[in-house]
Amino acid sequence: MINLTVDNIEVKVKKGTTILEAAKKAKIEIPTLCYLKDLNRPASCRMCMVDVGGKLLPACVTHASEGMEVKTHTKRLRNIRKTILELTLANHNCECTTCEKSGNCKLQTMANKYLTGPGEFEVEFEKGIDNSFSAVTRDLSKCIKCNRCVSMCSDKVGASAISLINRSEETTVATPFNIPIIHSDCIGCGQCITVCPTGALIERGTTEEIYDLLGEDTYYNICLLSHGTYETLAEGVGVDNALMKAKVVDVLNKLGFSEVIDYEEYLIKEMNAVAYLLKENMLEGKPLIYSCSSGIRREIEDVYPEADDLFVNLSKIRKDINTRFKEGYLDRNIDKDVHLTRVENCTAFLPETNETSGIDISITTRQLAKLIKTSGIDLNKADNKPLDNLDYTGVFNPYFLSVNTAYAIIRLGEKASIKNDKGNIKEFSFDLSNGKEIKCAVVNGLKASKEEVKKILDGESEYNFLCVIPCEGGCEFGGGRPVITK
Repeated sequence: MINLTVDNIEVKVKKGTTILEAAKKAKIEIPTLCYLKDLNRPASCRMCMVDVGGKLLPACVTHASEGMEVKTHTKRLRNIRKTILELTLANHNCECTTCEKSGNCKLQTMANKYLTGPGEFEVEFEKGIDNSFSAVTRDLSKCIKCNRCVSMCSDKVGASAISLINRSEETTVATPFNIPIIHSDCIGCGQCITVCPTGALIERGTTEEIYDLLGEDTYYNICLLSHGTYETLAEGVGVDNALMKAKVVDVLNKLGFSEVIDYEEYLIKEMNAVAYLLKENMLEGKPLIYSCSSGIRREIEDVYPEADDLFVNLSKIRKDINTRFKEGYLDRNIDKDVHLTRVENCTAFLPETNETSGIDISITTRQLAKLIKTSGIDLNKADNKPLDNLDYTGVFNPYFLSVNTAYAIIRLGEKASIKNDKGNIKEFSFDLSNGKEIKCAVVNGLKASKEEVKKILDGESEYNFLCVIPCEGGCEFGGGRPVITK
């Protein structure tokens, strides 16, 4: 163990611990902009500079040593951080009042904390907005070149859709050859949005589109609220999780939704279709690959086009199910067009439209949280209401196979069903009625997914069913969940 002092507080840490981590153990906060634990430590922003015996060192990459005396908030350090922030803001579009991240921007928070007036430097920032892709939008004028999105995309997700290009003062974050995002390797997972400290990366679309929709009397609006969104919605709105679960239906009713249905119950029909296809493929001796993200499938098939025959045609299944679902409302004498709005913790599904999947509009929990916060509705005064019952009216029977089989597949990655956790790959299995074991795996990230698909194509995989998803931990940790800067 190593003994040191941080602002005169004695701290004992393991060898290899950074000053930043040692300070946290002493409950002392050192400001950072570019640092991302276990992923991004370029020490480029210099906000974490500390004084060690008169030397200025970046706390995020400097290891603690025996007897080290660290000062974290001297007058000299405060002036340095003030200058760094002024230089950063001089290259940043500070139209904060109209920024999607306003109030939840790390740069804005630091400026409020360390600056007391306008900076001394001339403002000049890069301009341009790339909204070519319906999942992610880039605003070059708000990028501070912290490299967090680059590390997330390349090292965690494995997509390499965005990187640092050029050199010196010309260095900027961009797609390869600065092509539009839609033509890059972006899979729409939105993980870059969750780590971006400013409004340089946000999901496409705004709450204005929902406001317009809910103001139309010609629609019978149904909200499909995905399983796992309650907790993230509560976090985004800033209320207790139990309160959100109890009140969310009444709040959405007040916003203009006629029905609120738990999408997990709705999703069972999709999983029944997948189970049916899995059964058919096994009879033919073929594995089945499932992905809820069209982006990750596209990027895999760019490398392995022969994998196309093994992928579930999810768009067709969803289009069929959603069309039949809407038609079922004709028997209920509803004289309005049924309109489906789907809410997810993910951005990968945002490109889905009525034409491709039968979902009329898709929004993230981050967008719905903003909608609730700006609605003026007091959750504490809202009524407790249960979710609406899902009336299948028999329209899903063509895909019906086995509820138990569907649940076995829908539990992809649940702790109770995992037999072997290899980090990026989680294995589980279940038995069919004939006793045959179905070997399954959930793979996180594009890089690992490509490797497993290649094994399937080379005949080296033992899996009958492979689920490839962009985000580690599944959709619950998708790039569309509310971002909490702290």
